[in-house]
Amino acid sequence: MGLEVPEGSHPLTGAAGLSADRVHNMLVCVDEAAANALRRSVGSGSCRVWTTCTEVFCQVTDP
Repeated sequence: MGLEVPEGSHPLTGAAGLSADRVHNMLVCVDEAAANALRRSVGSGSCRVWTTCTEVFCQVTDP
């Protein structure tokens, strides 16, 4: 699928202490949400990602 995340290589693995598996699962979910937003919109959208010390948030929106 092209979403391999080697341990410690992604900023989210350190930002909220996520394992590579957890980051991979989140990326798959965000990819699906973004694809759905683009399919059902006028062809644009946005993705906002932010972290706290213990959490990662992702918001995918379309116009």
